[in-house]
Amino acid sequence: MAGKDTQAECQVRARIPYPGGHFYLHLYHTDEDEKEHLAIVFGDDIRSKTLELAKPGESDMDRKIRGASTGALRSLVQKDIARRQLSNRSGQEPAQRRMGFEPDPVDSFVAPRVSLVEAPLIRIHSECFTGETVSSVRCDCGYQLAEAMRLIQREGRGVIVYLRQEGRGIGLLEKLKAYNLQDMGHDTVDANLLLNHPADARTYGSARAILADLGVDKLRLLTNNTDKIRQLQGHGSSLDIVCHVPMYPR
Repeated sequence: MAGKDTQAECQVRARIPYPGGHFYLHLYHTDEDEKEHLAIVFGDDIRSKTLELAKPGESDMDRKIRGASTGALRSLVQKDIARRQLSNRSGQEPAQRRMGFEPDPVDSFVAPRVSLVEAPLIRIHSECFTGETVSSVRCDCGYQLAEAMRLIQREGRGVIVYLRQEGRGIGLLEKLKAYNLQDMGHDTVDANLLLNHPADARTYGSARAILADLGVDKLRLLTNNTDKIRQLQGHGSSLDIVCHVPMYPR
C-alpha cells in the first residue's frame, strides 16, 4: 500500500461489560490486509465516522444491530463527527470537547463519566495468543493488555488499537517455530531471522487509519517502544503524539 493512506472501515460496535463499567469493542476491516483488527474504546464520546455512515436501504434495526446510532442520538453524533472533522482540518481544537449527547439508554446504569482529556491515553497492541490466552511467561503481553485497559478505564477515555499481527507479524505458526529456536538458545530476533522473517514484521498503517476514523489526532501513547512513535508518525501521518507513557514491568 505504499504511496497510499490505509483506509479503515468499522463493521460493528458492541458494548462490553467490564469490571467497574464498560467499553465498546469495534471491529475493523482495512485495505492494508485481510485481517479483522479491533479497537477497545473507553468513553461514550469516541465514535467511528465510518460506522455512522448510512448504508443503502438499512432500517433503524439494521443500524442498532451493527451498533450505529439511531433517532435523535444519530443527529447529535453526526453533528459532532462533522465538527470534529472541521476542527481537524483547521488545525484547531474545538471549544467544547465533551459530546452534546448522553450515553446510550442501555448504559444509563453506569457511573457518571469523568472529565475528558484533550489528548487521550492510547495503546497500540499486537495480538499475542500465547501471552494473553494461555498465560505464557515468555512475554508480558497479557499483563500489558490488562494494565493498559486498567489505566485507560481509570481515566475514563482512551483507546487500545488491537492489531492482529501475532508474533511480531509472522503469525502463530512461525512464532511457535521461533519458540523452538529460542529453546535452542536463540533470542527472539535471531529466531525470526533464522526463519527468514524480519526481526519485526509489524506495520502500523491500520492503527493510524483506525485512530483517524475514531477522531483521535492528539494522544499520549502508552508504550515502552519509542520506535513505535516514529512508525506511527511516519508516512505523512498527522498524529500528534504529545508524550509517551511507559508501561512498568510487573
